[in-house]
Amino acid sequence: MRRIIYLVSLIITAVSCNNIKEVSGLRQENFPNLLNIQCSPESFNDDSKFFFADKGAWFGFSLSDTSKSMSAGSFSGPFIVEQRKWYGKDISFFITDNKGNKLKIGNEKITYLPGRLNQKFIADSVLVESDLFFISDKSAMLKISLLNLRNKVRKICPVWKQEFFTKKFKVNSSPNKILIEFPGQDLNLSVRFNGNYLTKTESSEYTAKTENLILLPKGEKYNLAMVITLTDTTIKREEQNLIKNALRDPVKYLKINKKTWNRFINNTLISDKWGKDKKYTNIAVKSLMTLMVNFRTARKDLLHGGFFPSVMINYFDGFWAWDSWKHSAAVARIDGNMAKEQIRAMFDYQTKEGMVPDAIYTDKRLNNNRDTKPPLAGWAVWRVYEETGDQKFLRDMYEKLTLYHNWWYKFRDHDHDGLCEYGSTDGTLTAAKWESGMDDAVRFDKTKILRNGPSSWSMDQESVCLNSFLYAEKKYLSKIAGVLNMIKDQRKWEKEADELKRKIQKLMFDPVSGYFYDTSVDNTSLVKVMGSEGWSPLWAWAADEVQAKAVKKVMENKTKFLTFVPLPTVASDENEFMTGYWRGPVWLDQVYFGVSGLRKYGYNRLADSIFNAVINNCRGLAQNGTIRENYDPRNGAGLKVHYFSWSAASILLMYWGL
Repeated sequence: MRRIIYLVSLIITAVSCNNIKEVSGLRQENFPNLLNIQCSPESFNDDSKFFFADKGAWFGFSLSDTSKSMSAGSFSGPFIVEQRKWYGKDISFFITDNKGNKLKIGNEKITYLPGRLNQKFIADSVLVESDLFFISDKSAMLKISLLNLRNKVRKICPVWKQEFFTKKFKVNSSPNKILIEFPGQDLNLSVRFNGNYLTKTESSEYTAKTENLILLPKGEKYNLAMVITLTDTTIKREEQNLIKNALRDPVKYLKINKKTWNRFINNTLISDKWGKDKKYTNIAVKSLMTLMVNFRTARKDLLHGGFFPSVMINYFDGFWAWDSWKHSAAVARIDGNMAKEQIRAMFDYQTKEGMVPDAIYTDKRLNNNRDTKPPLAGWAVWRVYEETGDQKFLRDMYEKLTLYHNWWYKFRDHDHDGLCEYGSTDGTLTAAKWESGMDDAVRFDKTKILRNGPSSWSMDQESVCLNSFLYAEKKYLSKIAGVLNMIKDQRKWEKEADELKRKIQKLMFDPVSGYFYDTSVDNTSLVKVMGSEGWSPLWAWAADEVQAKAVKKVMENKTKFLTFVPLPTVASDENEFMTGYWRGPVWLDQVYFGVSGLRKYGYNRLADSIFNAVINNCRGLAQNGTIRENYDPRNGAGLKVHYFSWSAASILLMYWGL
């Protein structure tokens, strides 16, 4: 028995001992347990637990908590994203002998790999390896391989068992299949097995075991599989064919999963600078995993796929505009089609005037049309083109981008001076602050709202970040027009950009404090609150060299922005520091704008130092903690939501040096 355990240990750990130096050779197996999703939900409504999903699926699973699970080889779930409910308890797998006795289990090892959940254990000299992964956005496969470690043939009976959290579900069985109906809901869950299985249902649970004992020769592998499918009603023929093929050849579909995720990983990683450090490589892959678990395919009124800000909280169950632009800018390098989907999802609800809503949901009646978000769509579209070279996508988006860009000057320029303000469609200051993306920023404490016209209000201050983003967008529109051979448009955008840059440099910079600020509508006074918006002209390349150098000095001042975790949203010596959501916490998108801006003006040493401090000082980033919505600049504590998409996207953009 000792020899068997030693042999199994070698089999289990062989991959982790294979240190591959070339980035092109890194695989799923090189990144075990970057995140901890081991849990067993305690109730139907226990939405505090983390889970794994892939391919945009609207359901997911976790690795069961081994201290609570009934047996090794268990997975918890499914968790239904739209309902925020754990429908299933542990999916258990065990083996009985020819007398029906359950084989004793030991040497369990559970692993969350990028794109799949993996477990290995020994059941009385049978090595069991189980992999849970998605084959589509509607179906997940649980593949199990059995390896007989004894020197004689074994007769065994594999058994699957699962219980659901409520007895309201209708659990029906037929040969090789279980169907679970949810009364009052437009959802059905089906479980299908390969081979011949006897299935039995009892109240809110099912059991499936092979019809006959399996003969397992020594040293040979035997593959089992089940596919779990979640659909609105009936399963479409295309999905049925996929399920049949996957059950017929589960090994093939595991290989497809590995190939897909190895491609994602190698599209993510770089071979120089940060790519030489395992810590940074791990964090880059963790960022990739965070984004992919938050991706959802089109459903109901979400007409294209996209990324939730975080699938782990109920109020982030849709797509937000400036989140979407940041997600797309990063994901374009990993998977261009996903990035395009995200952008198209938001523009599906562009108004005839040109505005893109703040947020959209599966029920469009809930869409937030009270405001939009900062104009970063042109940047996102250009990033997709940079990574994919897709000119058709540029053509598809150019008119939409132009309409959206011009909307700002028609509906958010109160005095028509070419400098825009954030505002709202309903006349509320609350929605106007939302439009900035910085809901309670200190710079808005004394702001008032001004009426522009029907369904159009502006703040009484012109924001430096907004106009910097508009400047950048003019430059991106110029580039797009150039690619599309629209020379007249290209020149127009360049001329407008030059005019706006001069206004930003002249009216929004204070040479005494060396920083950029919002300005009053009449440009007679600056809103002198030092916030992260002040380095947006560097990111947009709208500052001159003298101004950039002055801003750099402010950013490296330890009494202002060079805190333990650098670049808080308001300077640490401001009276209102750390009094709210956007009143001090470090948001990684703002860090990205700062780091990228410094690089554009040649301040690479400071940019590297800031990125290093973020990676090392944000709690959990360099360990197996989650990527958080924001962080405390004083001590690095993670704040608010876990698994936050734009934080992950921002880390990748900084990792790539973009």
